[in-house]
Amino acid sequence: MVCGAAYLFTRCDRGSSAWNFFTKKEAAQIKSLCSLIIPADDEPGALEANVVGFIDKQLSSTYSRWQEDYRLGLAATDATSKKVFGKPFLDLSPENINDLMQRFEENRVPEGTWRHKNASTFFNLLIDHCMQGFYGDPRHGGNLNHVSYKMLRLEVIDASLIFN
Repeated sequence: MVCGAAYLFTRCDRGSSAWNFFTKKEAAQIKSLCSLIIPADDEPGALEANVVGFIDKQLSSTYSRWQEDYRLGLAATDATSKKVFGKPFLDLSPENINDLMQRFEENRVPEGTWRHKNASTFFNLLIDHCMQGFYGDPRHGGNLNHVSYKMLRLEVIDASLIFN
């Protein structure tokens, strides 16, 4: 019941957020995670491709079945961070976040921090959605300015010629 109340409170706490689904705090968490999953180097990464905006948009429509997984997964991410590093997720260094993601991948997290689904399941869902937002068609909200198509040297076609 406490998780249900926390879930409802988080939805009411959105305030004047520019996000469709995420709270400001959750969006900041997702930005940190996505930037390590698809980092920018010589080419744009997840942030430049608007992957976070893609996930946010999709969670309000097509991906709505994963809303609870994200809401509770991000809360569990913060709880895990506090248990492992003694501070909230948003206060972690990139190295600590990377260590945390390795723990998630291997499902090596402190007892009791993940009650809804396990860390590995959430981590894999986030990777899948990052990849979809980075490599997918820009009309869905990600792959801003066709960054992944350009990186792969794919020809960019004006979609309005096809879909109109």
